[in-house]
Amino acid sequence: MTLRAEGPRPLRVACAVALSTLGILALSCGSSSSPSPPGACVTAPATSAAPAAFQVVSLGRLSVGAAASFTVPAGTASITIVEQALSARADATFTDAGTLANTAVPLRITDPTGAVIFDVFTQPDASADPAATTKLPLLFDSSSPGTGTVTLPNTSRALELVAAGLAPGQWTLEVSDLAFVCSQASNCANGGGSDTGVYDVTVVLKPGDGLASQFPNIPDAGRLDVTFEFAAGPDPTLPTAATAPSDPDVQRLVASLGALLQHAGITLATVQFADVPASMAARIASGLDLSDSTTCGELQQLLATAPPGRQVNVFLVTGFVDGGLAPSGTQVAGVDGTIPGPATLSPSVQSGVAVSLVDLRHGSATTCRSSSFDPSCGADAVAYVTAHELGHFLGLYHVTEQTGTLFDPLQDTPTCPCQQCTSSRSQCADATPAPSTPHTMSQAECTASSTCSGGDNLMFWLFDSRRAIGTLTGEQAAVMRANPAVY
Repeated sequence: MTLRAEGPRPLRVACAVALSTLGILALSCGSSSSPSPPGACVTAPATSAAPAAFQVVSLGRLSVGAAASFTVPAGTASITIVEQALSARADATFTDAGTLANTAVPLRITDPTGAVIFDVFTQPDASADPAATTKLPLLFDSSSPGTGTVTLPNTSRALELVAAGLAPGQWTLEVSDLAFVCSQASNCANGGGSDTGVYDVTVVLKPGDGLASQFPNIPDAGRLDVTFEFAAGPDPTLPTAATAPSDPDVQRLVASLGALLQHAGITLATVQFADVPASMAARIASGLDLSDSTTCGELQQLLATAPPGRQVNVFLVTGFVDGGLAPSGTQVAGVDGTIPGPATLSPSVQSGVAVSLVDLRHGSATTCRSSSFDPSCGADAVAYVTAHELGHFLGLYHVTEQTGTLFDPLQDTPTCPCQQCTSSRSQCADATPAPSTPHTMSQAECTASSTCSGGDNLMFWLFDSRRAIGTLTGEQAAVMRANPAVY
């Protein structure tokens, strides 16, 4: 068999939002460039802090290739499987895709009827059929070394399955990671894979509410706890945990984030403030380096300093060294650990998101005086970036990726195909011949018509303060509310 491993698909790497001098935020993806030693830099396995009404199944220590079963009750709203590395190779090398960080992901998941819900080898080629992912029971498309998470539902088909009632009874998963997948694939480089990985595996089952709604079994509303963790470094103008409660810009950031989450029916509940450990704050004082996406990378090690609990952790940093992730003319403003994050399990090397504070003070005396959301206000822009990254943590992908050739796995989200929505069609990534520098879709192009839209969606790949609204569709909101971080 041959595993498709060309560029960021089928395992999309962690994504970052970038800010240009024109106030435009862009999200781009990159891959590992600095492999770390096998088994290095991982944290001890975290235990789930899910509410008592949830079911948490600890499957314990399992080697890659091993199968394990768990029981799903009737009326379950979501199934989340988290693999936390106890011992694992740092990377995997393919003959056609090069060296990639060793992502943790089950090889296969089956339900009690024997139906295959997920198989890493049968993920469709979305570049050939952009709508194919909407028909999958489960999509996994992220880089997640050290700690990997899958949550069902995250596709239109999965939402239908949940609405009809997930098959109750004994489900089975097979433990795996990208190095093990490589060892089973015909395009694995000599010595590029490994079958020795060992993971601690946890399953979190979120109960449905049993109410009839647009999405049966998924609650119509929920609450989300967030901890903001400050890495202000030597800049005395930036907030800390001690000053945040009385800082008007931080308070506006929190209020605006709460308003954006309400678009999904989610209430921002408990908000806490903390400081990043001094040693880590000093390490990233000149910017969080994103060039290494392995477990030893600065982002992963920052996320690993998160406190225990069910909250989602938002690390507020002084800026980023993007390692070439952002398109020309942009700067990274935020980055998620993986899609989705390990909800209710913290700390781990994927426990949260990081957002830049560089624009927090912008417009404090002008545009931020209005009581309504204004993306040209720095605090509101930081809130928008935070909400976008939380969307990823809760399981959402971009409605349109930057090249306009790939889209999310939800049918009701708007799309903006490059060949249809730009006048520079010969520069589209799917043009023949392929351009050396593909065209990237702008929000102007993707708010032009009903067939070229989505630029105002919270999960569009680009943020333009002139067009940002933060809209979410019904399916996007349902995916977010089904996540076990929302209670």
